[in-house]
Amino acid sequence: MKKTIAFILVLLMLFALCACGEKETSGPIRKLSFYKTNEIEVRVGETTKDSYSNYVTVSTKSGKDFSPDDVLLISDNPDVAQISLSKTSLSKLYYVITGVGGGETVVYASSADGSVVSEKIKVTVPKPIEAENIDISLEKTELAVGESISPKLTILPENTDDKTVSWISSDETVATVNEKGDIVARGGGTATLTASSSNGVSSSVDVTVDGSKYLMRLVVTHPRDDDNNIGEEWSYDVKINGEQTTSTIVLSPKEKLNCSAKFTEADKNPDVGEASTSYTVKEEDLLNGFTISMDLYVKENGGQNSGKSAHFIVTYTFSPIGE
Repeated sequence: MKKTIAFILVLLMLFALCACGEKETSGPIRKLSFYKTNEIEVRVGETTKDSYSNYVTVSTKSGKDFSPDDVLLISDNPDVAQISLSKTSLSKLYYVITGVGGGETVVYASSADGSVVSEKIKVTVPKPIEAENIDISLEKTELAVGESISPKLTILPENTDDKTVSWISSDETVATVNEKGDIVARGGGTATLTASSSNGVSSSVDVTVDGSKYLMRLVVTHPRDDDNNIGEEWSYDVKINGEQTTSTIVLSPKEKLNCSAKFTEADKNPDVGEASTSYTVKEEDLLNGFTISMDLYVKENGGQNSGKSAHFIVTYTFSPIGE
């Protein structure tokens, strides 16, 4: 009789231990466990890589299946960091963690009914290093209408995390500025260009536009208009006011342009031709564009074609920037 009672007591104790070892739950989840429990550090705005080692192992009760909806991924402070599901497999839930704001929090997994909870992982999000000063440097602050300039921007401290800035012009009829800081002169006057960081630090620079000066695009062509067999290779020296021509030029109304050209044949005894003309710029020229043309002749100085000339039509074409 005593042996029977003792045996019954042992069975009752074993049953009690089993009951304590596995809490009865209403859902299919028996246990949740992170594969890695190392502390995690992630910066504001960044997300951990979608790694195959970042997952929660899901154990279910015998004979039961689970869906991702049966498990919650939780951050104690979502204003610091958030944890979210990236993909699933038969018994694993893969996750990523995104930094939201500076501070510390813990993340963990829980069954939907809250009866099963995993271990917790500490997540640290370093406080962002914010801009303290913005320095704007321009090669020049006086522009002609149509000119553009790109500022050099220095944000301090150098290790500032977010170096994005927004730009604004105080008067877009004078100067406009795009998101990169490129400034374009639009009309006479003075405008203040301001760069502002995401945390509110700002700096400004003034740009003055001379409304009487216009940046023009310049194209020089010199097609040949003759059938004489004179010269095969040439060098071309084309100038305005004694300076070599470039792709752009700043002009003003009533400005006098002295155009000159010198073409030289590539030869032991080279033939050379020169021509020049002048033109006074009119106000409507700056708005509509204009051309200057001149004839340039190069006379053959020897051989069977002696006395014959090569004829070039040299044309300077000026057009407003933006056309």
